[in-house]
Amino acid sequence: MQLSSLMTKEVRTVSPDTLIQKAAEQMAILGIGVLPVAERGRPVGIVTDRDIAIRAVARNYDIAKTKVKDVMTSGVLSVPAAANVQDVARLMKERQIRRVIVVDEAGLIDGIVSLGDLALDKEDQGLSSEVLQGVSSPPSA
Repeated sequence: MQLSSLMTKEVRTVSPDTLIQKAAEQMAILGIGVLPVAERGRPVGIVTDRDIAIRAVARNYDIAKTKVKDVMTSGVLSVPAAANVQDVARLMKERQIRRVIVVDEAGLIDGIVSLGDLALDKEDQGLSSEVLQGVSSPPSA
């Protein structure tokens, strides 16, 4: 099965220069915990509610002045929409990540796939539990 059949297609993004307060507001409005970070439609990172809490709030950063680029995870994995679900699941497990940005042929953000999306794959019910186990395991030395 291709990833495009499972991915979330309606994806909001923020720029690296967006204030984390604005990113958090978007997450609250949309009821989500992650926003891809993009420049001209291309992924450059990802920011999560946990990033904001751990990398900014816990360090007493001024959320009204701190930018997404100061707390985001850069160098994120992205895959083409035509990728095979099992191949992407294996990558998620190996790299211990819960979300992957999906890009179109031009490298622009086309969607996002999460561990939860894998759980909805009726063709392979064990896939999400296998990935969850890999993501949750301590990294090997």
